[in-house]
Amino acid sequence: MHRMISLTALGFVMTSPALAGGLIEPAPEPIVQPPVVVAPPAPTFSFAGPYVGVGIGTGTFTAEGNNDFDDEAENFFNAIDDDDSAAYYQLHAGYNFVRNNFVFGPEVALFNGESELSDDVTVGNASEATDAEVDLGARLMGRAGYQFGRVMPYLTAGLTYLEIEADGDDLSDTGFAVGVGADVLVTEQFMIGVEYIQNDFDEFDDTDADVDYETIALRGSFRF
Repeated sequence: MHRMISLTALGFVMTSPALAGGLIEPAPEPIVQPPVVVAPPAPTFSFAGPYVGVGIGTGTFTAEGNNDFDDEAENFFNAIDDDDSAAYYQLHAGYNFVRNNFVFGPEVALFNGESELSDDVTVGNASEATDAEVDLGARLMGRAGYQFGRVMPYLTAGLTYLEIEADGDDLSDTGFAVGVGADVLVTEQFMIGVEYIQNDFDEFDDTDADVDYETIALRGSFRF
């Protein structure tokens, strides 16, 4: 009997986890992983598509005539030699195509300026003050550039049309225009830019005066 109790006690000691291996360790707490925050993809900006906008800046109106003739000129604008810089305004609209970051497309613009010329000229035996001012103009241009992220520098060239008033007469002519500029995408729908254009007219409206109209403008355009 005594021996049976001893064996029972020994078995209890051997099988008791607390006595055989120490205290029972609590189960490890599960590791809670922080939620993975996936950043939204960066927006892809593209210049592709139509746009309309306005521009404001400075226009320099230059007229250089020829007074190397003896007959009295019917229009003294033939002999004018003057230039003037003043405010310049434009409306423009265009469409951009994009191929492998190359951006190209047409643009039309209507513009006006406040430049006025005034010169005392002598033609033959006649001498008189002559004046001229910019009235209204239009351009049809092609643009070609390259997109660097949100920035797109470009070259532009095309046809230009200008109306001026000279000594009370309305004159108009068509010439060539070339320029350079850059646009920046502020948002997907709005871009700003700067542009320089030189409008050239030889013997404006069959006169003896060559006319240049150089413009530099800040532009704002809405894309849709």
